[in-house]
Amino acid sequence: MTRSLHKPFIFLFTFFASHVGFCQFEGVVAYDISYSSNDPNTRSYIDMLPKESTLYIRESEMRLDQYIVGGGSQSFITNLTANTSTLVMRLMGQKFQVKMTSEEMQQLEKIQKLKIIEGKLTKIIGGYTCQQAFAISGNDSLEIYYLPQLKTRCILPQFADLKGLPLEYEIVNDHIRMKYSCNNISQKIIENSVFEVDDEVLKIPFEQFAQSFGISKSTAIDGR
Repeated sequence: MTRSLHKPFIFLFTFFASHVGFCQFEGVVAYDISYSSNDPNTRSYIDMLPKESTLYIRESEMRLDQYIVGGGSQSFITNLTANTSTLVMRLMGQKFQVKMTSEEMQQLEKIQKLKIIEGKLTKIIGGYTCQQAFAISGNDSLEIYYLPQLKTRCILPQFADLKGLPLEYEIVNDHIRMKYSCNNISQKIIENSVFEVDDEVLKIPFEQFAQSFGISKSTAIDGR
């Protein structure tokens, strides 16, 4: 079944669990997503990619929801305490879940930790004053604006050294530059049900899912 899915829908997991202890932010962050690419092969499907994402954070748990053109969706749920992640996808009338360990998630994402350099500018985002930073990726410099007083253990693995919650940031994946811009942030209590997955949703083993997308078990982690 997973062979009918298109890989670009999969690489848009944005947040993962970092093992950094912070005073926790609990609430919801909504982002607009924009894309740019100089590669004609990727420009052909940019219009199909999600334009919004919603992030729910509570202590060591997070859930990211994104909606795909045509009525599809993907939800990514992480529990740092349990060291597990679950991808829930709905596409072309099919719905399934894939449970993963942190090591399997890193195989999927091909994560490489980026060097963070503090910038000098600030920007008001969602009523908060955010600090500028840059993540260095090869010859590329990815701009970030983060909120120092709102910290979380659930953060972009590439930005593990960032000192707060990113409200505006860029990442590059598959020759596509993606910009996430916060349009709303709300500190609120998140119910348990947000992080739960219906047990009746079809379960796909990670090995089967990875094979469908050509993900090798020997993928290097953090650039090693």
